[in-house]
Amino acid sequence: MEDLFGHYITELVTDQSNALSVKIFRIWSAGCADGTETFNLKSWLKKLAERHKNTLQQNRRRILFSIYGTDIREDKLEFATAHESEKYWDSDGGSIIQLHFRRQDLLEDEPLSHVDLIFCRNVLMFFQAAYQEIIFKKLFHSLKKNGYLVLGRGEYLKPEAENLFQPINKRFRIYQKV
Repeated sequence: MEDLFGHYITELVTDQSNALSVKIFRIWSAGCADGTETFNLKSWLKKLAERHKNTLQQNRRRILFSIYGTDIREDKLEFATAHESEKYWDSDGGSIIQLHFRRQDLLEDEPLSHVDLIFCRNVLMFFQAAYQEIIFKKLFHSLKKNGYLVLGRGEYLKPEAENLFQPINKRFRIYQKV
């Protein structure tokens, strides 16, 4: 995953086009169950932030990674919410990683907004095609311009969603908002 998204994070960290000293990067793990994927993302981002610590300091930048884990089953979220307050903070002021968990029904509830990266892995396979189309549209509207969507290995874009996303890496089911 680092090879696939490392360049994107690097651009975010080193981008000089925006005068903001704090950059915000929002990640949504839809259907996160007990939060395992969310905690793995936190570990990966912590390593990536450490690698870019000097660049952040030189550019007088801070980066806030907000990771949102959602699932329809509250009993699955109990473990995750017990650890929600465990935030990673770089004491030199370079980066902060926050975890947020909440119950969410992908069909009924409003999706998150202004998201840079969505992981929706091994979730869509549990929905009929008509419901998948609804979810794809919600995921599309959740993403920022040029945001990324990652599906599970056994999942793929339905023909109705092919005009919403372009494939970036078909093997790893990574798509970018059109």
